[in-house]
Amino acid sequence: MIAPQWTVVAVARLLGFIHARGGSHDEALTHHRHAVELYRAAGDRCGEARALVGLGDLHYHAGRRAESAADFQRGLDLAQAVGDRWGEALAAVGLGFTAAPRHARRHLEHGLAHARATGDRWAESMALTGLGTVHHADGDPAEAANCLHQAVTLAQEVGDRWWERKATTALGRVCAAAGHHGEAVLLHERAVQLARDLADEAAEAEALAALAEMPVRHREIHA
Repeated sequence: MIAPQWTVVAVARLLGFIHARGGSHDEALTHHRHAVELYRAAGDRCGEARALVGLGDLHYHAGRRAESAADFQRGLDLAQAVGDRWGEALAAVGLGFTAAPRHARRHLEHGLAHARATGDRWAESMALTGLGTVHHADGDPAEAANCLHQAVTLAQEVGDRWWERKATTALGRVCAAAGHHGEAVLLHERAVQLARDLADEAAEAEALAALAEMPVRHREIHA
């Protein structure tokens, strides 16, 4: 039998390819389910928790929110049981993106606290992106922009251009809603360029759609 850690390494690499290039989710799901089973069979609950987080991420990007939330919840329960604060951070952040709006902030703040405690700036960036979106929905543009500016900076520091694009698009929408159209256009243009650099057609379409929502006069200034 292939050792669980080597299976997860292969899955993680495949997941990274999916985020960067838009590959086959079905194939990745098969590999990730296998990783979960291997960890479970080996009695490695920490590894199982982290594999479940990866599985939840794949289900989320495939639009299977209920399955994603279930994966993240199982991952969170296992991570807490074994004292894996890093795994707990990732699972809590995942739940923040899949939970009902009334519960999202609690999960994201939970994930943010553990991300900071473990020094994981990547997970911190994800948590702040989610919190920025929550604050925006709650009608607090100043706090939304604060969270998202931090998220963009952290994503840049860790070199995650895929997440930088996501946070940049969210920040652009917040700026646009606040009437800062010039800044919003620059952010959306940056998001378009990041998506093109990653050859991520879905992300590019999202960024272009956000840019198209800007008033024509502002788009022409920055054309």
